[in-house]
Order: sequence, then structure tokens, then C-alpha cells
Amino acid sequence: DLVTVVNSNPSFSIGGALAANSGTYQLNVVDGQGCGVTATTDALVYAALVWNGSVSSDWNTAGNWTPAIVPANGTDCTTPLSRDNVVITNLGIPPVYPGAGVFVDNFGVESGNINLNNNVRVCGALNGGTTLTGSVLGTGTVELVGSGNNVVGGLLELDRLIINKSGAGVVQFQGTTYINDLMTVTAAPGGINVLASGNVVLVSTALQTGKIGPIPAATPIAVTGAGKFTQQRYVSFPGGSEGDWYFLASPMQSKNFTDWADDFRVIGLSSVRRIWWTRWRCSTFKRDRA
Repeated sequence: DLVTVVNSNPSFSIGGALAANSGTYQLNVVDGQGCGVTATTDALVYAALVWNGSVSSDWNTAGNWTPAIVPANGTDCTTPLSRDNVVITNLGIPPVYPGAGVFVDNFGVESGNINLNNNVRVCGALNGGTTLTGSVLGTGTVELVGSGNNVVGGLLELDRLIINKSGAGVVQFQGTTYINDLMTVTAAPGGINVLASGNVVLVSTALQTGKIGPIPAATPIAVTGAGKFTQQRYVSFPGGSEGDWYFLASPMQSKNFTDWADDFRVIGLSSVRRIWWTRWRCSTFKRDRA
């Protein structure tokens, strides 16, 4: 293909390029007097950088990606051509991100897991898998940033999630998102919506229980249709006893006890705020039987 760059233009671009547009291009650079010089350059077009893990766990090794390019280390959500779409799969060796923090357009963890030692800031969509759960683990955090909308979809497990929006964009949960440790809302002026297909699960295990930090005042939060927040509560049975009694209480501030009556049978008085005994094992408070 021949591309003509006229006069002072220092570069050329291909609008709406597809992977089929990859290849070698000839550049014919023409000055104001009509004199031209022809050179060639290679242009590689890709929709996303996909992890293949064929070399090591190192994020910064080109051979671990398809195509073999290390994701751009963007510094914001506004500078054009400074960020990549990144997709993590369960191929090869699981990746570790050790960098100082990176901005990406869309971040997909379709299967397998990635360990973060620093923040990955997502300007666009954050997606898990369709049939397999993708996991983002480690000491780092996924952070939703920028002024546009962020969609969180698919089956996704996160140790930590930060919502830190700078504009009116809405954060929309439309898949099943598991929070192992903490979801922090620093700023979300456009609101947080859990769509009908969305479920934000605060996971509880023997090691820890997921939680949501303080939410800034006046943050719009909406749940549509069957969408929901799910609070798990891990309960152990020392000695394998099935006859222990557990103390039932709501983990939500100012939540009425009787609001739970549509989910399971409550034994005892039905006072609005009374806490009573039940054989349903759904809390961490255990009766002292001594």
C-alpha cells in the first residue's frame, strides 16, 4: 500500500483499522515544492494484547504477549494512543505485574489469574470470563478511573477494587463480581449501578470477609431488577457439631431484623430490632453453651 504524507505532516494514521490492515506500507513524503521521498514502514494492527505466558511470569517481557508487544504504560485516560486493551488468559505461566502502576483501556481477565504488586488503572471495561472465573490477586488493586462509563462484567474475582472516578461516568456491574477483601469508593459522582444481571458478592472465608469501605455522601447507588449485593458470612463448626446454636444479627447498619423473614424461618419473637436464636447458621456470633 502507498500512503502519501504531504508537506509538514510528521505521521500518518489509518482510521478504523482492522487486523487485516497489518502489513508493510510505503510512505511517499512530498514537500511544498512537490519533491518526494519514498520509504517503507511496518504497521501492526491489534485489538488487544493477549497474555500467552510462554516465556515467564514477567509482564514486561514481550514474548509473553500476543502479539509480542509489552502493554503501553499509559499515564492517564485522556492522552490518545497511550493505552492498550489487555486480556489475561490461563495460558502458560500466570502473569505478575510488578510495575509502578499502569493505565489500560479495557482490562479482561477471561480465565486464570494475575498477581498485582501495584495498581492497574482501568479507563474502560473490566471483564471476567464467560464460563470460567478470572482472578486478580496480590497486594495491588484494580482501580476504575476516568470520566467515562466503566462496565464490570463476566465472572470476576478481585482481592481489592477501587472506584475513583473523575467525571460523570457511571460504574455498572452487570456480571458476578467477587470481592475477597475490600471495595473502596473514593469518588463516584456519576453513580454506581448494579444491573439486573449483576451480583456484587462480598466473599467470606475462614481467612477474611469481603467488605465495602465508607461511601462518599450523595453518591447515587441503584440496583435494577434482580441485581443485588450479596454479603456472605463464613461460619465454622468446631468439632463438626451440627447442634450448635448461632446468634443471628444483620451485618448492615440500621437494617431491621424482620426484613430477613422473607428469606428464612425465624424462631422467636418478631420484634423489629430483636435479635433471637435460630438454627440457621448465618452469623459469626456463637452461643456460649458452658
